[in-house]
Amino acid sequence: MVDEILRVAGRLDIIIHNAGWVGYEPVADIDEASFEGMMAIASKTPLWLAQAAWPSMQAAGYGRILLTTSDRALFPEYAQAGLAAYAAAKMAAVGIANVLALEGRAHGIVVNAISPVAKTRMWGVDGEPDELRPSEVAPGALFLVSDACTEGGWILRASNGQFHASRACEADGVSYPRDLKAVAARNAREIAANWDRIAVPQQEMRA
Repeated sequence: MVDEILRVAGRLDIIIHNAGWVGYEPVADIDEASFEGMMAIASKTPLWLAQAAWPSMQAAGYGRILLTTSDRALFPEYAQAGLAAYAAAKMAAVGIANVLALEGRAHGIVVNAISPVAKTRMWGVDGEPDELRPSEVAPGALFLVSDACTEGGWILRASNGQFHASRACEADGVSYPRDLKAVAARNAREIAANWDRIAVPQQEMRA
């Protein structure tokens, strides 16, 4: 597919991978075939697309790649029973985006992820929904693949015409991996005794 695009257009500037599928399977029912299918759609395919396009983008000194993740994977409070394979694939997409953003930085290739919420056929909605419209997510995707976006490694949450970008950041003063600037403990008992200090929500850590 990439070869055909390059043959017709001469260059490939943008890849948006937004193919999706949801299969609800309790953990006891997941089999290798369904898990592999989910990983192929949500994480392997965007990686292979990026790999195929990488040489031409690198030669052009320009590229924008956008992968799709999900709040169902990113936030425990939005986890949903039966979506272990889905969540695994969507978290894999974040890891791929992080590494490709690093590898692409020197070549003008900017790679990000988007976590959209919209009522589509995957929600069982046909036609124009009454709320959570795909058109209200689209501006975020368009920005991330435009030349106005010059920084990779972000996850853009997009829902109901609202946007919030985040990425995991190390705490100040950390000398990874030897000094995490964290609570010291010599055994599991000490971890248990200090758990209320160790288990700090991200928003409190950054406050």
